[in-house]
Amino acid sequence: MCCYTSLRPIEISVLQIKDLVSPDGKLIELMILPASKAFDGKYRPILFSHKELRTVIEDYLAWLIELDCWSHPGKQYLGRDPNAPLMFFEISNNEPRGFGV
Repeated sequence: MCCYTSLRPIEISVLQIKDLVSPDGKLIELMILPASKAFDGKYRPILFSHKELRTVIEDYLAWLIELDCWSHPGKQYLGRDPNAPLMFFEISNNEPRGFGV
């Protein structure tokens, strides 16, 4: 993900589902990384248009759905909690834990 988007690992670790998925469940192509999540405190545009990157993200989201991570009532955001962290580092007591950076 770092190679295709110019995101730093620390920035990826604080992304939320809603940063990459639109309410209708589609992957976004352009995200404005907010200053609050940027390593240098400056917002910037991030493109998610590379085909391989989109495939990897889609596969990862399908895996989250398969594990039933951060499920949310309704069909918006692929049935995931839009405020949940995109990445997690462990599952404890059947609950995923985000990085919490």
